[in-house]
Amino acid sequence: MPAVYALGRRWHLSSDDLVVPGAFGSIFFATWTGLLAAAEGKIEEGSFCPTSAFTRYVSALLAFSAVSCVLHALLAWQSNLGSMLDEAKRRWVPWLLYFIAVIYGGMLGLIIWGSVLMADSQHTTGSSGCSSSGQWTAISRTIVYGSWAAIGMVFL
Repeated sequence: MPAVYALGRRWHLSSDDLVVPGAFGSIFFATWTGLLAAAEGKIEEGSFCPTSAFTRYVSALLAFSAVSCVLHALLAWQSNLGSMLDEAKRRWVPWLLYFIAVIYGGMLGLIIWGSVLMADSQHTTGSSGCSSSGQWTAISRTIVYGSWAAIGMVFL
């Protein structure tokens, strides 16, 4: 079980140790993508009336979550290839770790942007004449707080 060489150093885990974390991450982000897609569907349906900035936030978070789901699935698949000492078949694992790290950085930036939008409530509730603004405020808070919880679980 040769160690993973990434970011200029050898790590104390091998490339075949990432099957379970990759599979768990893929399932987790698939679920989170589904929840965000449902929220996006409610926005498109016109059930709620957020501002365009918050709509862009949800759309970008949905895209990052979907890409993260695919990258985690690829990580689980690549990490499962070959025998324990056959490192050549898992040569893409460090690159997938790099891509996942970039996606996590982008998601962290998006969540910070969503928090700033939440702090200024006029960016989440849309027009003051919106009949469902109270309900949308609760949903938008759930999206932002849930995103913080999701990224927190990933970094643990």
